[in-house]
Amino acid sequence: MDVLRILLSVAGGALAVVILRQRASWKKSTTVMTTVVAVAFAALACYLWLAPRYEVELVRSGKPVLVGETGALVATVRNSGLLGGTFSATYALDGIVREQYLLTLAGRSSCRLALPLPHDLERGRHTVMVGNAAFSFDALRPPTLITRTLQLSRRFAVPGQRVVVNATVANAGDLPGELTARLLVNGVMEDVRTLNLDPGEERFISLWFRKLRAGKFTVRLANKSRRFWVVRPIRFANGAVVERRIWGGLGKITVKNDRGPKDGMFVLTRPQSRAPLLAVYVRAHQNATVTGIPNGRYWAYYWVGSYWNKTTDGFLVTRDRGRYKGTLEFSTQSWTTSWSDYYYVYTQRHTRYSHYVLSLYSVRPGSGNTVATVPVSERGFPKPR
Repeated sequence: MDVLRILLSVAGGALAVVILRQRASWKKSTTVMTTVVAVAFAALACYLWLAPRYEVELVRSGKPVLVGETGALVATVRNSGLLGGTFSATYALDGIVREQYLLTLAGRSSCRLALPLPHDLERGRHTVMVGNAAFSFDALRPPTLITRTLQLSRRFAVPGQRVVVNATVANAGDLPGELTARLLVNGVMEDVRTLNLDPGEERFISLWFRKLRAGKFTVRLANKSRRFWVVRPIRFANGAVVERRIWGGLGKITVKNDRGPKDGMFVLTRPQSRAPLLAVYVRAHQNATVTGIPNGRYWAYYWVGSYWNKTTDGFLVTRDRGRYKGTLEFSTQSWTTSWSDYYYVYTQRHTRYSHYVLSLYSVRPGSGNTVATVPVSERGFPKPR
């Protein structure tokens, strides 16, 4: 448009000069026609210089456009002509029409125009068209804290026990910033750390909490979570039979827990099954004897530790856990003996039954003990319920 105004002005001026110099030699009709053309060029050029001329500029505020935030770009519409007029334009973002504008502007005036951005704007380069004016901008992710790894020092704890949370966090945004890591347990903040992180920077942090009541909890740090249980320990009386499914025999077993300050659980099962038939609790530094075991072959398991609970059906802290190598065979034998003197014949009934004495601790094969042991995992232990 500016080039057209300049060309028309130059053409009109040139024609005026030619008319002034050559009018004496031209015919009257030629002079009149040339004058009319020159005046038309001059009038058109004058109008173009005076007519509204609209320019659109994007206002650069210095603040980045952030993904996920509701906002708008700001543009300036300027009328550089001397006459007022109406500015009509379409606002399109990435080729999609968003708004239609109709603005009245006086000569030599300007106004601000808000170009709204959608809340679901994606990260990356975007193109804006306002009328014939085109602009581009980058949408950036704000400083965002994410958790890459999250580990708990324990999955189960007793009331009041300290639980440490170790995590690796990072800034997943495109800008540096001060980020807050909030440790939430069932939605309640238990600990917090404030970090200054550059884009992509990772940092190891350690937080902690404790709970005084038993229950199931969800531990969350930013985008990751873990399940956690607080259990209430049970300490049975010494010799308490926690579970029993066998009766009626004469067999007897004595369990000795004389090697340390931890309680123990002793369990009998069939060799082909891990279902507990007999489970006896033996306190530290004490012995327990169970009678009434019928004839048969049994596996014998032991677990020594502390904080027995019904949530895990086991000890939270384990000192030793295993199975006695080989089976325990219970049998009963009966016989009668007789003798006589000069007057009477005497008879006596005899019964012999199995009686095992076992200790709740590991015994290495070949150590000289009669019953060696093998280790057992927590999953492989027959837990009484």
